[in-house]
Amino acid sequence: TRLSRLVNDLLELSSLQSNPAAFETERVDPCELIWETYDLSRSLFEKKGIQFVCDVPEEELPWIYSNEDRLSQVLTIFLDNARKFTEAGGTVTLGARKAEGGVEFFVQDTGIGMDAETKKLAFERFHQAETSHSGKGSGLGLSIAREIFRKMQVDIQVDSSPGRGSTFHFVIPARDPKDMPIS
Repeated sequence: TRLSRLVNDLLELSSLQSNPAAFETERVDPCELIWETYDLSRSLFEKKGIQFVCDVPEEELPWIYSNEDRLSQVLTIFLDNARKFTEAGGTVTLGARKAEGGVEFFVQDTGIGMDAETKKLAFERFHQAETSHSGKGSGLGLSIAREIFRKMQVDIQVDSSPGRGSTFHFVIPARDPKDMPIS
């Protein structure tokens, strides 16, 4: 099973690097995306005894222009890591909020967090934190997320410190990239 997961992740990474059609943009409702991702993931957190919170504002968020499948994929990668590194009794929050020029998405956990060295290497292929001896991952999830966002020209931010959890967040523009001036 682990070998199959590794091969599938390697194929996914290769496909991302060579398939521009995988990044076609469309108009996306960020609240709907968050709630769908939350609903699909909730039972996994419940099974592990982790409180799973959905944090979206009551007021409507602006629609964004992105690839909905790829956004869902990245959020799922961040949620998988949060679940892996958060003990029972902890909390993981999936959310979105208004940001300058778009919508900021985030996954925040109360897990083990990362020291500066681990944070620096987190997006490298096959890197797994020393504390993750679970054998459940390929070490490619965050590399896949980084490749997706590199192609989409989106920056991933990570706030983390040991014992205080981690927050992965990024901003997706509320304007169609075709309408943006070329820099």
